[in-house]
Amino acid sequence: MMPKISILMPAYNAEKYISEALESIRNQSYYDWETIIVDDCSSDATAEICSEYAKKDDRIKFYKNDDNCGISENKNRALLLASGKYIAFCDDDDVMQVDALKDNIRLIETYDADLVRWSYKTIKMNEENLITSEIERKCRDKVYLNREEMFGDYDNIHELLSCDWTGLYRKSLLDEYHITFNVNYRYGGEDTDFNIQVLKYVNSVVMNSKVYYNWYLRKRHSTTAKRNINFCYTMMEVAESEYNLLCNNQKKEIWPAYAEFYKKLITDYAAGLYEDEKLKVLKKLKAEIWC
Repeated sequence: MMPKISILMPAYNAEKYISEALESIRNQSYYDWETIIVDDCSSDATAEICSEYAKKDDRIKFYKNDDNCGISENKNRALLLASGKYIAFCDDDDVMQVDALKDNIRLIETYDADLVRWSYKTIKMNEENLITSEIERKCRDKVYLNREEMFGDYDNIHELLSCDWTGLYRKSLLDEYHITFNVNYRYGGEDTDFNIQVLKYVNSVVMNSKVYYNWYLRKRHSTTAKRNINFCYTMMEVAESEYNLLCNNQKKEIWPAYAEFYKKLITDYAAGLYEDEKLKVLKKLKAEIWC
């Protein structure tokens, strides 16, 4: 019998954290799930840890890539392996709250929605793996039963656009429209792009203000914490995609606020790059059509 929910976990060199992530899934108050772990050629003990979990819990399926393919292709491989009616995500170093699946599958089924989004907490860690800050990112409770309602309250939708692990996605919609992660995005931003692709086709969304996920932003592990000029280029492309999304839904007039958001995100990130790379980013940013 197919599970109701497939939880996708791309894994890479997460031996210090992945057990806690998997335990947070095994401790869910909702039981009808499978977890698909795809290890992207880790050089530490991640594969061995995952293999042991797969042996003791048959809902956990473990796969290992023959070659390192990057975060986006790794997520795509997990998507192909998933058999659930709904898709959820959990990073290899994060934690899902105990009622995340139970509460949100109730919402998606109650409203027959294409997508449910929930709030999360960012927990920043320093190089000694100590907590430096905790910040909640919250949406408002809202049910959107058509696209006019969604784009009429877009600020609430946009609030959780940057992450895939705060959502429960109807898999048939992803399959029908061939929605996948852009394999060119290897340094972050792939989940924002994924969500923009989803928003092109969803007809109903439920927003849940309760916090169900702890995102650990670690200096030494998180993809977005590793500075690379290509993240800036990715976010310029992502910004253009969101700009086109709003234009195609007759909401171009609200774009300037989001343009400022992207410009600040990119320039702040570029400030931590080498000087020549920073100048390249700023020059390219000025030429972007969405600015």
